[in-house]
Amino acid sequence: FKDSARSFWSQTADGDNVTAGVRASRLQDDRKVVSNIVSNDLMHANNRIRKSNNNITRELLGTTLRDANFEGPDVDPSIDSGYTDSYTTAEFTKLVNWVGGLKAQEGSTESRRSMEDPLHSTPVLLNYGELTIDGKKVPDSTLFVGTNSGYLHAFDTNENNPKERFAFIPKELLPVATRYYEGVGKKKYGLDGPISVWHDDKNNNKIIDSNEKAYLYVGMRRGGSSYYALDVSNRDNPKLLWQINGKNHQNGPTPGFEELGQTWSKMVPIDIKWNGDKKKALVFGGGYDIAEDTTFTRQAHSVGNAIYIVDAETGNLLWKASSTSSADLKLSAMTSAIPSNVVAVDDSSDGYVDLLYVADLGGRVWRIDLDNEATSVGDYATGGMIADLGKDNSQGEHVRFYESLDVVYSREFSYVEGNQQYSTKPRYMLNIGSGYRAHPLDTAARDNFYVLFDYNVNGPKRDSSGKAKYEHVTKEDLQKYAFSNGDLDITPTTKSNNGFYVELIDAGAKGEKVLSSSVTLNNTIYFTSFRPSDGVAANSCSSDTGSSRLYRISLREGGDSEGAVEEIEIPGIAPRPVVVLPNIDPDCRDCDERNPQLLISTKIIDVEDGRFPLKKTF
Repeated sequence: FKDSARSFWSQTADGDNVTAGVRASRLQDDRKVVSNIVSNDLMHANNRIRKSNNNITRELLGTTLRDANFEGPDVDPSIDSGYTDSYTTAEFTKLVNWVGGLKAQEGSTESRRSMEDPLHSTPVLLNYGELTIDGKKVPDSTLFVGTNSGYLHAFDTNENNPKERFAFIPKELLPVATRYYEGVGKKKYGLDGPISVWHDDKNNNKIIDSNEKAYLYVGMRRGGSSYYALDVSNRDNPKLLWQINGKNHQNGPTPGFEELGQTWSKMVPIDIKWNGDKKKALVFGGGYDIAEDTTFTRQAHSVGNAIYIVDAETGNLLWKASSTSSADLKLSAMTSAIPSNVVAVDDSSDGYVDLLYVADLGGRVWRIDLDNEATSVGDYATGGMIADLGKDNSQGEHVRFYESLDVVYSREFSYVEGNQQYSTKPRYMLNIGSGYRAHPLDTAARDNFYVLFDYNVNGPKRDSSGKAKYEHVTKEDLQKYAFSNGDLDITPTTKSNNGFYVELIDAGAKGEKVLSSSVTLNNTIYFTSFRPSDGVAANSCSSDTGSSRLYRISLREGGDSEGAVEEIEIPGIAPRPVVVLPNIDPDCRDCDERNPQLLISTKIIDVEDGRFPLKKTF
């Protein structure tokens, strides 16, 4: 950031100084920091984090815990750490004040104007109406974001009065906040996972009216194995709607979720038909198995190897796929964790999701077909593996898919039969890159970017008896393409009918890998890659945080498909490209129509062929 840059809520220039200005600098003194200590009514007096609340105990805040108690299973405040509590009464009061959002002083009533890092949590906005500011009508919106100290913050976006409505910290994460107060030890994680939203918008005005419901679904990523559903229909009176706990939770898993690992996968709201009635549901993967941190070849795992569908209002488990005997759809090869998002498709365009795609940490891609006319859970779904791109007992061929599939309906790339090319064969194009997210500096695996074709666009393939049939391709069944002098020639072949993979330029010994999802615009796939440091800094005062590339794969009819690559000056791991539409001055008659651009971190990149895609992208 430039030194002259001013963030939206700052009143003066703050540049790249994260402790000056920005949102935390505007926190008001009458903050409402709450937990679920005694009930799900978060505004109950006994849920408030303040010194007058006798329910705030030393055990609850984990004052005896040390770093080792935060490794492995979810943190348990009641565990005997072997250490004694060193807090005096006065010091404990300061701790409670700090965790409750005040300055760490014994009689403090002043807000601490700082907040901890939202490393992976992506903010979501909800609109509660309209305001008039300086004579202009603007949305009355609230922004929700999680942080690694364990809080879910609710901030109004009003530039002149950016009120914090509340900050919710689950009781399981109060010891994490304590460790941030102490400021010692290893990095801790809290509510660092994905946030999704269901707004039951009865009049389709995108405003949460008084008779409507709005629910948030919050994951933890490395913070733990729980999901939290919050009712924020009234942002001044939030409630914990329900909670799902995974295998490593201190109280054990919620029944049916014995495979659930760290909650990395977003709870994706979907419409399904269940027992003949329309139902709002959530679909998500089984999450991350921390054993993957120290597993360098493909092994069978019993944590994270599942797909779940739950009721969006109650959290009740509706359906599950896994290799375990308790699964409604048993898939014996589903033995790797699924931290990525499940991609939901309405294949029949009837308003109900009937097709799911997801990839796992073993290099497998799965297809699940849902039958919305089924009358029993056992008949609700069929599914199977459609790609197995990794290998056992090989570090170099251990293909890991941490990120979500980029699924696009297309008929552009040519299908080859003999000497003929057919460019209109419809398919679902499944795009994804591999990389060891837990170890970005790894150089043992040779990573690639994969494009798979699924031609079954009207339900699953069936055998002669009418039974759903699932066949999978391997890496050897795909066409290989490689860059030469910065160019990529993509000539269709009979092998590319299955799909293809593109070798990353510096994969293998130099460790280039894909650590974010791709995005497809008008049959052009864009994705970023990360290359670890070579150990040579630009100068003695700077660190080398690695480098990034932007790849472009353009799929066209006949032999016109090609690819390109460019360096992008982004330190560290480049995020997923985000499509943005620049504003155009309505009074400018000579201005071009709005063309999409890609936002990658702080970089704006023009896309090839600026037309907005008229494609079904999921």
